Amino acid sequence: MFDAGDGVDSKEESLREAVRETVSTLSDEELVRMVRHEGQKYTAYALHVAREELARRSRIRSFLDTETQDMNQLAGSTSARSSCYIEVWTKRNFEGEHLRIEGPVECSRLIFAELDFGDCISSLRVGPAAFVLAYAEAGFKGPMVSFGPGDELPDLAQVSFDDRIDSLRLINSLKIFDESRSDNNQTHVAVRNRSRGSKKKRGHKKRVV
Repeated sequence: MFDAGDGVDSKEESLREAVRETVSTLSDEELVRMVRHEGQKYTAYALHVAREELARRSRIRSFLDTETQDMNQLAGSTSARSSCYIEVWTKRNFEGEHLRIEGPVECSRLIFAELDFGDCISSLRVGPAAFVLAYAEAGFKGPMVSFGPGDELPDLAQVSFDDRIDSLRLINSLKIFDESRSDNNQTHVAVRNRSRGSKKKRGHKKRVV
């Protein structure tokens, strides 16, 4: 038997979802103006969602500021630190919810201030001194995709990873380069040493008459 109330509830939920979607795309300034002029043209539900969105963004900033301060104490120079980061968005073309993660750091789960960014990243931008290893499961498990310094992906569907990133490792590419260069120097030394040894052996080789 058809219940007319079901259709009304479904329509109301659709309207509320549209309100939440619209509010999430507004800038901080637009949200503040909306709340301050609450008596003019907004519904009680829209104002409620706007206040929640402002509070949520405030919690994220507070958490990230604390995390950044802690990492700043452990990381190297300011210039290298500011270049090692990844920015992520929940929608394509760098839209939707935005989060910047400073590195180097390992995030076994993408939960910040009780807000879960796991499996909802659709576009990203990598800093000029960062390598990123992104995993489809928490704890650095599952399929993995890597991104290099300066990479920008407006749509992660291009690499079949839209809404799939659930953990990531953010690595300082400058440090990797320095270590690689050091390893290469050691390799060259070892090759030169082997070359000297080979020549010495050839010098002592007996002639067969």
